[in-house]
Parts: sequence; structure tokens; C-alpha cells
Amino acid sequence: MHQTTNEASDEAEIGIERVRATLEQIPLAAFVSIANAVLMTGVLVTAEPTGGVGVYVWLGVAVLVTAGRLSLWWAHRHIGSTPERYRVWALASTCNALTAGLLWGIGSVLLLPTSSIDQMFWVFVIGGMCAGAASLHYPHLPTVIAFIVPAALPLAIWFALAGAARLAACAAMIVIFLIALMATSRRSSQYFGETLRLRVEVAKRTRELDTANKRLKAEIAERRVTEASLRHAQKMEAVGQLTGAIAHDFNNLLSASLGSLGLLRNYIPNDNHRAARLLATASRLRSEEPP
Repeated sequence: MHQTTNEASDEAEIGIERVRATLEQIPLAAFVSIANAVLMTGVLVTAEPTGGVGVYVWLGVAVLVTAGRLSLWWAHRHIGSTPERYRVWALASTCNALTAGLLWGIGSVLLLPTSSIDQMFWVFVIGGMCAGAASLHYPHLPTVIAFIVPAALPLAIWFALAGAARLAACAAMIVIFLIALMATSRRSSQYFGETLRLRVEVAKRTRELDTANKRLKAEIAERRVTEASLRHAQKMEAVGQLTGAIAHDFNNLLSASLGSLGLLRNYIPNDNHRAARLLATASRLRSEEPP
């Protein structure tokens, strides 16, 4: 159970980093998108002046979509992500990319010029936008797919249904390009995930080593205190043994002296009271010895 929880936590951390790396690229993607939209608008107005109103409407929608993408980037930057809500940010990133992809995909079909040269220019722009999305947002694969499929597939379908062999071949090339981009993005996303897992594993092992190092330092400090207490106890025991040996030797000497005093009492005349009193005082040392 604990291992499962740790794995879920690691996956959440990897997911957070995937979404963060993807959303951090939104300002650059937004700049490229709006710059290409403005350039495309100029090309379309020049190619077909009568269709200018629809082109300007499409440009206005592109500005709104770009503003929405920047708002998502700003919100994530200031609110941040947590293991509990990173999936919400991932879904928002995917929907955001889907909206931008539909803008370019539907716009390419609705505003496609009649000139074959201008049509190829659209194909070139859409291909560049898809390649840019794959290179910027590959950490989160759903975001990449959400952009490149709706951005390029409508144009491929239109070319396939046009009936001309040349346009059908162009549709096939677009589909092949889409498949190649998705395969490359998937490989890059997997490599990014493996790198993140290694980083998470290294960070986890580093934390474990720090914890073990702190625990080892605490045990070493505790052992030093115990050794100091043991040395003190050994010193006290040695002092006690020395004191006991000295007391034992002194007691032996005192016993011999008292024995001699007892024998000496037999040789003192009964009328020599002073000598008897001194002998009695010396004999009391044994009785007054502490137990």
C-alpha cells in the first residue's frame, strides 16, 4: 500500500512537471500564432480582396484564442499546480490547444484561396505551425495531438475530396506528415518522462540519504554520550575498588595493632592507671571504625 502511494505521488509529480513545461511555452507559441495569423491575413486579402471580411473575422477570433491561451499561462503561473489539481491544468492545456488547432484547421478550409500557389502557402503555414507545436509542447503529448490533428486534418480531408490526383497526393503527404509528427512527439514525450523519473528517483534517494545521515549522526552522538557515561562508571568503579583495597589493608594493619595492644594489656601493672587509660583509648579505635 505504501509503495503504491509512493508510485502515485511520483506520477503526480511527473505530471505536474509535464504540464508546467508545456504551459511555460505558451507565450512563444502565442507570439508565433498571432504573427502567422497577421501574415496570413495579409496574404489572403492580397490574393482575394473580395473575401476580406471573413479573413478579418478569422483574425479577430485568432486574437481572442491567443488571449485565452495567454490567460491560461498567466493563471497557471500565479496559481501553480498541486498533485490534486494538475489534471485540471492538463485538461485545460489540451482544450486550449484544441481550440487553437480548430482555428487554423477550420480557417484553412473556409479561407482557402483558389490559387494553387496560395493553397500551398496555406499548407506550408499549417505544417510549420504543427511542427512548432510538436517541438514546444512535446512534454504533454495530448496537448500536441489536440493541436496538430484538428489543424492539419481538415485541410487533408478537403484535398482528398477535391477529386484532383495532385491534391489527393498532397492530402496523403499531410497525413504522413501528421503521423510522423505524432510518432516523433510520442518518442520525445517518453524520453522527457524517463528523464523526469530519473530526477524524481535521484531526489528521493537524496532525501533518504539525508535522513539516514541525520539518523546516523544522532546515533553517533548518543553512542558518544553512552561511552562517556561508561568511562565515568568504570573510573568510579576503579576508585571504589582501590578504596576498598586500601581500607582492607588498613583494617589488617589495625587488627594487628589492636591484637598487640590486647597482649600489651597483660604486661601493664594494675596500679598503672595512666597506661591502662591510654591503652583503652587506643583499643576503642576498632570499635569506632565505621562499618
